[in-house]
Amino acid sequence: NMHYKESAGRLFELLIRNSTSSEFRKFLYRSRSTVLVTLLVVSASDDNLCSLEDILERIPRKLVSRTSVKYILDEGVNQKFYAKVKDSRDNRRRVYSLNPKYQQEILNLMESYQEIFKRVESISKGK
Repeated sequence: NMHYKESAGRLFELLIRNSTSSEFRKFLYRSRSTVLVTLLVVSASDDNLCSLEDILERIPRKLVSRTSVKYILDEGVNQKFYAKVKDSRDNRRRVYSLNPKYQQEILNLMESYQEIFKRVESISKGK
């Protein structure tokens, strides 16, 4: 079945395009670690945002060091991709969220991957 090769090629092209098409995407795709941290920050519910400690608990240390997570969060805040605020339930905690300005960009990214994966699914089911 040669179709998977075509899909892999499309995914490759999409990753290249997505990695350079905006400052936010350049930041996001800088490393696997940045992708993991950003997805975790984005996926947290508004009433339960992630702190540094939450992120360190969720991402295995062998994938991302504490120093790297801290650097990614600081960098994201400096470039205004993330917001860092006091936790509404605990003033000592600082929590992170995605700057609302980039929500549409995350959605667009996910939709672009979904297109490719839908095609792969229909190929693997023989449609």
